[in-house]
Amino acid sequence: MNREPAEPVDPRITRGMELFNRGEFHDAHEVWEDVWRDTPGPERAFYQGLVQAAVCCFHAGRGNRGGAGTMYGGAMALLRPFAPARDGIDVERFLGEFEGWFREMDKTEMKIWIKPPRIQRG
Repeated sequence: MNREPAEPVDPRITRGMELFNRGEFHDAHEVWEDVWRDTPGPERAFYQGLVQAAVCCFHAGRGNRGGAGTMYGGAMALLRPFAPARDGIDVERFLGEFEGWFREMDKTEMKIWIKPPRIQRG
């Protein structure tokens, strides 16, 4: 399922990355959700994974451990098949950062905010 884009990446992917990396998780989720809705086929799972990663971070920031945990598990499962990279995103690196961040957040029961993962170009 991995593919480097043969054509330019949808600008909404880049916009979502920018928002996510600024900690604007709700807005990133909204942008990527539009891409997910517009995408047919198995590639759709990639965008759903990005949406769930953003929602996970949003929930964690609000101390919602249950919601964050559910979204974390879903995001990891959906994004893993697209490693090492997809649509200009270093998926493998993100998954490593996301996992490390979530483990630290889970240890604190989502009571303190640890620097969230970033999405890097790949």
